[in-house]
Amino acid sequence: MPSIATESRGLRRYAAQPDRFAERYGNFTFTARDFEILDLIYRYRYLEARHVRALIHGSGQQIGRRLQGLFHNQYIRRYVPRLRMRSDLDPGAPLLAYGLELRGARALQSHRAHLAAESAAEPELVRWRKDHTRRTEWFVEHQLMISNFHCVLELALRETPSVELLGWDQSKKSWLRVPVPGERNRFLRVAPDARFSLRQAGQVRYFFLEMDRSTEEHSRLLRKFQDY
Repeated sequence: MPSIATESRGLRRYAAQPDRFAERYGNFTFTARDFEILDLIYRYRYLEARHVRALIHGSGQQIGRRLQGLFHNQYIRRYVPRLRMRSDLDPGAPLLAYGLELRGARALQSHRAHLAAESAAEPELVRWRKDHTRRTEWFVEHQLMISNFHCVLELALRETPSVELLGWDQSKKSWLRVPVPGERNRFLRVAPDARFSLRQAGQVRYFFLEMDRSTEEHSRLLRKFQDY
């Protein structure tokens, strides 16, 4: 098992060991599926292996091997919140969270540029920052809750071709500042965890997603829903 580097604030990061696993993963050659995995992790920000296996077609065992190869070659990083390491609370192997590393972001951007050049189009930028992988335990746990909902939604829509996911945004671009009708100079700030839209039979519906880890006061939650 790879050694574990312990971070403060309750989050453990697994350290890649490319030398130790050189025979198995050192001569790493990218496949189309690898870029699909990188793109998926980038879109979701944090994902567990079970999500990747569910969303990407193919053998779960093979996808697991590609995740290991991407990790040991430092294209993605693994995280485990400390709470999940407690066997008395959650027996069995802890679920690993994956996030994109700088090397992976660069590889994905290069791949997008290559695809764009073939079609004479502008490549879509990979907007990655260092703090994307330097977060606290509560932040990663919260992001995984959002990712789990997003994953279940995508899988459900695959089985419901009459409904189409038009867009998903969990960035600050989804935040809104709206004026209160009839009240001068009064605005409400709406900052959802995600905003998405679905289309069915020509009708589009818009949704806000709020995920709570049971840490917010009831009064604050009530105010949020009143603002919505």
